[in-house]
Amino acid sequence: EATRWRVVVVVGLGSFLSNTASSCLMTCQALWLKEVFGWTSLHFGFVMMATSVLGLTLRTLAYDWLQRKLGLMRCASFGALLSTAAYTGYSLV
Repeated sequence: EATRWRVVVVVGLGSFLSNTASSCLMTCQALWLKEVFGWTSLHFGFVMMATSVLGLTLRTLAYDWLQRKLGLMRCASFGALLSTAAYTGYSLV
């Protein structure tokens, strides 16, 4: 089967943009937490660690079930929708 380069480019570009947004978000979160609450990088590290553990737990426990229920593409679209909602919510704070 031939490689669908258009799909590869779109997914690659989406991944790049998502990672860039995530990096900007982490930087802004750290600066915001320091300004508003006086948190240090240690406090922010604990927040990021807890977020990572929660995300890993949800991916481990829920992803297979959700993918079987919705199918691969709908599951990926649902994940992208949730990420978009999260980034939008962060920007409103």
